[in-house]
Amino acid sequence: MFEGKYAGRLWALGIVLLYVTLLGFSPLLPPDEGRYTEIAREMAQSGDYLIPHLNGIVYFEKPPLFYWMMALPIKLLGTAPFVARFWTVLLGLGGIMATYSLASRLYSRRVGILAAAIQSSSFLYFAMSHVITLDMPLSFFLMSSLYAFILGVKTEKSHWYYLAYACAGLAVMTKGLIGIVFPMLIIGVWILVTQNWKLLLRMRIPTGLVLVALISVPWIWLVNQQYPEFFDFYIMEQHFRRYATDSAGRHMSWVAYVGVVFIGIFPWTAWLCHSTYKACTKADPIRLFFAIWVVVITLFFAFSNSVLVPYLLPIIAPASIVLAVYFDENWEQAASPYATYSMSLLSSLLGVAFIVAPFIRTFSGTYHGFITFSLVGIGFLFTGIAVYVKRHKALKNMVPRLVIMSLLTYLFVLLAFPHANNRTVQPLVGRLQTGLSAHPDAMVVSYDEYFQDLPPAIGRTVTVVGWKNELTFGLTLQPAGRKWMIERPQFWAGWNGKEKMYVVVDKTIYDREFQTAQACVLAETIEKYLVTNGGDCA
Repeated sequence: MFEGKYAGRLWALGIVLLYVTLLGFSPLLPPDEGRYTEIAREMAQSGDYLIPHLNGIVYFEKPPLFYWMMALPIKLLGTAPFVARFWTVLLGLGGIMATYSLASRLYSRRVGILAAAIQSSSFLYFAMSHVITLDMPLSFFLMSSLYAFILGVKTEKSHWYYLAYACAGLAVMTKGLIGIVFPMLIIGVWILVTQNWKLLLRMRIPTGLVLVALISVPWIWLVNQQYPEFFDFYIMEQHFRRYATDSAGRHMSWVAYVGVVFIGIFPWTAWLCHSTYKACTKADPIRLFFAIWVVVITLFFAFSNSVLVPYLLPIIAPASIVLAVYFDENWEQAASPYATYSMSLLSSLLGVAFIVAPFIRTFSGTYHGFITFSLVGIGFLFTGIAVYVKRHKALKNMVPRLVIMSLLTYLFVLLAFPHANNRTVQPLVGRLQTGLSAHPDAMVVSYDEYFQDLPPAIGRTVTVVGWKNELTFGLTLQPAGRKWMIERPQFWAGWNGKEKMYVVVDKTIYDREFQTAQACVLAETIEKYLVTNGGDCA
């Protein structure tokens, strides 16, 4: 299935169709998808592409490249989930094609197809290709930078090195200093291990770093001219203090971290450690480079006090190449009993988890959610059983089946996801827009919490009551933005006055604070109400 004249084209077509199918099926996931879509929407609406704003407040936690990219389709086509996720899935598919191209060039066409298939069917990569975060664009630019570097090493042509520096600059403009820190760490460790010190003279380091600076420094300088406090917040707080401390509340235990690594590379978990070990012991410096890439990033975040699941996305591409070379070398052999048994067990456990999930948590659309989650669970169970049944078969028979079964199971995950997304305000939006058509000047309020998918859903900023959180720093720089961020006394004065309000509020907060208010419930979800004031329920 990985050989033949049209094998590559057929796999490419199948992967594209599977990735694009259901891209817009699920509403935007708060907070990340709502946040980044809203920042891009406000950029497109205001024309201010220098200073990112979130709900009208300056927002400096991340650089603006991905916001710029998102702003164009949003300006042309709006904020529908498919439009907002356009760049995420495109960069995901672009990364798969880049891996295929590089692995084919370095090894063989079969290794290229294998690497692309492994990458596309890895659980974390597939998932993050369908969710708007900065981790997919960061991974794409890091991947492009390190791929270009290794091509520079192989061909000894300077343009590959300059492309590597340019992509590192774009990675810095996507998520900060990590865009240059990771390439420096990975390349540095590789040179140290291989003792290839002469490479430092061929890498065009002085002019390359100038190129990185030309891409990434102007925005920092221009913003700092306007807001002198920016540099300390952006560089020191968002990079060094966040890595070294738990200031963001994102500490992850070692047990959870190892679990994320293993599930992230699913269904290839059972072969990851062994193939990486083989890459480190074989006399192949290029293969060693990809293994070092995996190990360096994994260890980097293992010692960080601020870790989220998507941070490990950059290890999927090099791990895919390491695994592909390993499978290619053992293509006619059966998988080891350890690999098949552990893979079968992990897949079965995931299947059981999805089947029992609706019984331990209430989901929206309970009946449909139960059916969909059961199908996902059956998919994982079937994958685990199939691996066990085929455990004596050669890898050339097992690997293609694993790719296909995993991707089809992930499609059911996409179908199930809207039923698990209880945090979305999307079910309230239709009724809210009906009210706004009758009262276009009404105040839209997010009470006690900033529901970040609300502004892009209705195409306007909202008034936030009793919440500041990540907008605290922006409010110190932009006092005028306080009109969007008010406290309870100001809200209740308006509520009891003549101003028309539409309020989205958590049900527990409503039960505690709205019971004595004259409120009309217009719509509800499992967790939230949409209410309005006065006797007019319109």
